[in-house]
Amino acid sequence: GIFGGATAHQMSDDDGDGIYEVTVPLSPGSTGNYIFLNSPNSDSDWGAKENLNGQDCADSANYDDRILDSVGEDDYTLLHCFGECSGNGTGECPEPAATSDITFSVNMSNFPVGLSESDIVYLNGNFIEKDKAFVSVMDRGFLFGDGVYEVFPAYNRKIIGLDSHLNRLQDGLDAISIKNPHTKNEWKDLINKIISFDSNNRNQAVYLQISRGSDENRKHTYGELKPTVYIQSSAINPREKSTLLNGVSAITREDIRWLKSNTKATSLLANTLYAQEAKNNDAEETILYRDGIVTEASSSNVFIVKSNSIYTHPKGPNILPGITREKVIECAKINNINVEESSFTKEQLMNADEVWISSSTREIIPITIIDGIQISDGFAGPIWSEVYDQYQSLKS
Repeated sequence: GIFGGATAHQMSDDDGDGIYEVTVPLSPGSTGNYIFLNSPNSDSDWGAKENLNGQDCADSANYDDRILDSVGEDDYTLLHCFGECSGNGTGECPEPAATSDITFSVNMSNFPVGLSESDIVYLNGNFIEKDKAFVSVMDRGFLFGDGVYEVFPAYNRKIIGLDSHLNRLQDGLDAISIKNPHTKNEWKDLINKIISFDSNNRNQAVYLQISRGSDENRKHTYGELKPTVYIQSSAINPREKSTLLNGVSAITREDIRWLKSNTKATSLLANTLYAQEAKNNDAEETILYRDGIVTEASSSNVFIVKSNSIYTHPKGPNILPGITREKVIECAKINNINVEESSFTKEQLMNADEVWISSSTREIIPITIIDGIQISDGFAGPIWSEVYDQYQSLKS
């Protein structure tokens, strides 16, 4: 509702267009010399009480007759005052000079009122319930897997490598000739907004997908289309170090994917089949090799340790340039551990002192059994332990 002083005014959507309106009568001498939008409950994330210090709340460009498209992070949003605010945090402003009626409009499609936090997603400009988020059957992401995606890991609501993820998103869009629909700052605002909705989970994985958009008919070629943008978040539950000391198992398979694996495309059929095969074999991952050279895994990068040096496949068309991969390399160098971005064979993989995988949601996991064969002594190694500990410091 809209509150003017101690009087509540219920907003209504009379024409069903999602724009809620209310007219508030004001007069000299009234106790209500400020107006704010009140959230439906005190725990809501979409209401905000604005900082009143030094603001000219009579600025009609900011408050008067305004259609609100977004609000802040507390409980109320100040809509209109009269003159300089007192700055005491209550919203008290001078009383109106004359009797007037002010109409306020709020676009409620941007405010996910009454939803469970985990049910809120973003689709093409709106925050809505997940089960009400639909795309056209003509969307090229649905028909062809014609799009790119990113996964942003957030710990304590802080995203690790945010700019790096957004740069890789731009690289992916450029690779398949889709114009970026948002600026970097706009992406940051949307991502942080999604994170803020879930008050129960401070550690989250934000999934962002951009498809080329919808066309009138199914055809392989395309013209100028408006991209489809989808964002959701889910909880991350990182594994404790103590549960990783025995490591996990993996299987190996020949890498038959296309030669643009450095593009984070949504067409992931081969990757999902590899991942499912690992699951069917009670393994953590499927490690891939091409012409005898280890590339990466179905959804992670691969590292080996030999004689106290770390080796990982160099960047190029055969691997995704993982952001966690970059952070692993940074962590190793901070600890004065030598890192070689050079290729290694499947035989060298099997004879390594240590083997790890890394990804945004799994962090760094030691592999101690591959194809049923024990790696080294069968336990997570000391180099992994150092790098793992250093990586944890990025989350604080």
